[in-house]
Amino acid sequence: MQKVMIVDDELRIRQGLAKLIEWEEYGLEIVCEAANGKDALRQLEENEINVIVTDIKMPVMDGIELIKEINKRALDVRIIVLSGFDDFSFVKNAMKLGAENYLLKPVNKEELLGTIKDMLEDIKSKRISDIQNRAGLTYLRNNTLNRIVKNEIKPNELRDKSELLELNIWTSSMQVAIFQPYLPNGKENESHEEGQDLLSAIFSICEESVKPYADCITFIDSNGRIVYIFNLAGEKLERNKSLLLNCQQKVIAGLGIHSAVALGSIVESQKHIHLSYQQAVQSLDYKIVYGPDRIILYSEIRKRFEHKHEEVNIYEEWIQNCISASKAEELTACIDNVFRDIKDQGTGISPEQVRNITMKIILAIFHKAREFFINTEKIIDYNEYMVFWSISKADDIDELRKLSIDIGIKVINAVQQQQSKRYSKTVEYIINYIQNNYSQQDICLKTMANQMDVSAVHLGRIFKNETGMFFSDYLNQIRIQEAKRMLVETNIKIRDITEKVGFVNTSYFFTVFKKVMGVTPGEIRQV
Repeated sequence: MQKVMIVDDELRIRQGLAKLIEWEEYGLEIVCEAANGKDALRQLEENEINVIVTDIKMPVMDGIELIKEINKRALDVRIIVLSGFDDFSFVKNAMKLGAENYLLKPVNKEELLGTIKDMLEDIKSKRISDIQNRAGLTYLRNNTLNRIVKNEIKPNELRDKSELLELNIWTSSMQVAIFQPYLPNGKENESHEEGQDLLSAIFSICEESVKPYADCITFIDSNGRIVYIFNLAGEKLERNKSLLLNCQQKVIAGLGIHSAVALGSIVESQKHIHLSYQQAVQSLDYKIVYGPDRIILYSEIRKRFEHKHEEVNIYEEWIQNCISASKAEELTACIDNVFRDIKDQGTGISPEQVRNITMKIILAIFHKAREFFINTEKIIDYNEYMVFWSISKADDIDELRKLSIDIGIKVINAVQQQQSKRYSKTVEYIINYIQNNYSQQDICLKTMANQMDVSAVHLGRIFKNETGMFFSDYLNQIRIQEAKRMLVETNIKIRDITEKVGFVNTSYFFTVFKKVMGVTPGEIRQV
């Protein structure tokens, strides 16, 4: 929770600000107030304060002097300035001294919320603030540009801020480009010091490679991507593309970092900058198809929607047969074929379709693993949700291909290990009995124990120790595998299959089937 102090010589303004928004809802707590700068300094000595919202003109000590004293003490405090005077030269002094933002009185609720949200995002990431070297006007510039590309700034405020910050966005032809570096694993973490330094170095190269040769604004967005807003009035688009390609090569040569660059469409006014930005973000997802160190144009991506891609054969049955036969090399060749077909289609296939194909491949592997009673979470070190999360975040087709092959090989190894396992005579008897009598509805551990004249608890413990599964789970696995065979190979009604495989009622059968197979009986039959 960030601690807030409100500083203003008027009590009604302090009270009004405290009630204007739900501070706690945004992780902020107003812990004290002050009527002037001197009183605020005393409060700073007595309280831990993270954020100060202060008026500029106050008796005893004004806001400018307060900021100077805070700087002298090197306090890590964020400052938002309130001003009743539309005087940019005065406000500039506060910005240069390190103020986070300024708001004109009377304070607008939406503007205050926008400033608070940007400030909290900046506190959380630290990335932008470290790169920008804690300069007040640069903070304001970065926050303003982020709000422009997100379409979160009103025209009047945009006009004031662009004049204050000298942003050249009032032209007739503009285009947004986004440079996204492929940071090494772990260094994309916003709290990682090395990652911050690396991003700072990349940003410097990006500015030096493009800005001196093109009319553009550069900044870093809230996701750590480097953004260019090009003024194309009198500029040549092809030259800008060449500059961006050159920038990519310099980042590789200097830092060994690969990247993707995407260009949105050309827009005719600052009102539509956010559209070009959104298009560039959307186009970036196609880096999974294009590969690294390429320029991705939204104009090319848009054409893809006019053409339907060819169906890619996933070879699910072939993949599952390779697992059953423990043929690792053949499995690898099969998956290689799938991804070769994907690459052949190029931009004719979307990133979503690439990821869906990968998910289908891995689901086919998981389904086969279940047939052999293999717990996939144990052999791949994380659960299935994390696998699919990894797929959704992948940037490269080869990364998805390697993931699919890796999981398939691990399942094959687990199958081989299981097939070589030797069970005791007791457990072998139980397994054989279940496989021959699973259709009996009254089969259970207790009846097995009575037949063998042993304790049910003892028998259950032996079975679990040797197979890694509880008796009831193993029985349900066998029943579900037979049910799946009937669903695929016959036209027997589902309620009749329920009885034939030993389930008492259809509702429980559906529940167990979905748990074991990951899909419903109806979905299996449709396939």
